[in-house]
Amino acid sequence: MNVKLLIPEEVLALWPEIAPFVESFLDRGEGESTVFDIARRCIGMEYQCWIVIDDNGVVCVCITKIDEHTNFKSLHIIGVAGNDWHTWQHFHSELESFAKFNNCKRITQWGRKGWAKQLQSFEGQHGEKYKVIHTVMAMDLMTDQEI
Repeated sequence: MNVKLLIPEEVLALWPEIAPFVESFLDRGEGESTVFDIARRCIGMEYQCWIVIDDNGVVCVCITKIDEHTNFKSLHIIGVAGNDWHTWQHFHSELESFAKFNNCKRITQWGRKGWAKQLQSFEGQHGEKYKVIHTVMAMDLMTDQEI
């Protein structure tokens, strides 16, 4: 399995394969965005589009964005969808590295309560864990100097 952060041209070229994954996580949401909104923001580099690929093609799509708060930045997982969770969940370490590279102090994900159970299995490079904050899941990130 390969994890890849797509550049805008790749998003555009692969969108017919990516769109059904995006549509599947949007269908479970509250209708804040459309598939077109997500595509436009990925191509415009407001959002990041991640894919996990195996020999048969795309098996997972994850859309993220960097939120800039007053005191820190966070990488927000807008949505993720894929087949066979256990085969691609390893891509989370790529998100963590990307977040740290961009000086994010936290990774967040808003979603259904079922995600809280799924995210319990993730542990950051320094033992960080996701915790439920209201119905928002967040993992505070530590730098190598903080351990």
